[in-house]
Amino acid sequence: MRILIIGAGPAGSSTAISILRNNPDAKVTLIDHRRIVGVPPRCAGGVSTYMLGKIGLKIPSKYVASPITRIRIYAPNQTFYEVSSNGSDYGYVLYRDKFDQYLASQAIKLGAELIQTHYTQTVGLIEKMPDFIIDARGYAENHIGVLKQNVSREDLHFCLQNEVYWNHPKGLVSIYFDTGLIPHGYGWVFPSGQGRARIGLGTPISLKQQLHARLKQFKERIGADACPVENLVGKVIPTAPPRRSNVTGNRIFVGDAGAWCDPLTGGGICQAIASGTSAGRAIAEGRPELYDYYMNWLRTQNKIRYRLKKVLCSFSDQDFNTLIASLQDFEPSTLDLGTELRRVLRHMAPRNLRLFAKMLGVMLLGVDMVR
Repeated sequence: MRILIIGAGPAGSSTAISILRNNPDAKVTLIDHRRIVGVPPRCAGGVSTYMLGKIGLKIPSKYVASPITRIRIYAPNQTFYEVSSNGSDYGYVLYRDKFDQYLASQAIKLGAELIQTHYTQTVGLIEKMPDFIIDARGYAENHIGVLKQNVSREDLHFCLQNEVYWNHPKGLVSIYFDTGLIPHGYGWVFPSGQGRARIGLGTPISLKQQLHARLKQFKERIGADACPVENLVGKVIPTAPPRRSNVTGNRIFVGDAGAWCDPLTGGGICQAIASGTSAGRAIAEGRPELYDYYMNWLRTQNKIRYRLKKVLCSFSDQDFNTLIASLQDFEPSTLDLGTELRRVLRHMAPRNLRLFAKMLGVMLLGVDMVR
């Protein structure tokens, strides 16, 4: 069995690892256009302990830039709601370049061949007719497949991020909502260790005009505009509802190329690993159609997360201000963000009937019944 995997990020490397663990005789070729080590992270690098538990993955400590012990959510009026993990980490911020190198090295140890070349040079390899072609290059770079994307511009977020030298509180992740500055998206600050933080924002590509200016204004607002900056990176992330299938003929789509990102948060590292592991298992078993079956749990989860995303996208600044004010006495009981947001719905009912009705209407019917 010959498999060509285009992209050696978490999705591609996890696919190779899964195939070779289940079928050591498979011939797996990984292609990536980047230098695996030393590439600036094109994401905040956050992973949740909840999702790590779901996929059964333990991250070696040397690939962790910072634990996540507190999460602070800011309303447009700068009031905030904060939760603390009280000894149990909510998640971790990774050194993405080192983590990607680690996963690729695991695939190579199992027998995968890694070729570092630009994706435009893959035509000759594809023409050699491998049994399966795995597209693991991310959404924006996906152009070899015949799978129709059918994703609206509102469900594609363009994200821009700097890494800055800034003394951000250890273990604190800050999320900012402001419909004027960051419409239908949010801004973030993730600690990345060694006196650094990753500061970024994302909005639908239909609204990405002047995104550099928006990022500059956002950094001014949080007091980080004078900090030394490096690693300006951008990326398109699908925040769309899940597809029915990511298999078309002998081509299989994993990670961002398969639109597996969390529609609510845009997080995709654990999702990429989960999709690669499931695809590899199905391929090794000689039944690629099982990939869709193995991923039903994440498809169901992402359907719910997409509805929650639509709720937040329907909010005005005043709605966010009201929500944060109403959350001051809310105590999370799990590490599952989706579960907690559903609990927030119940929490809101006796405190603000108008906002509760709005949230429920968007969640169930997809429409804003209260304006």
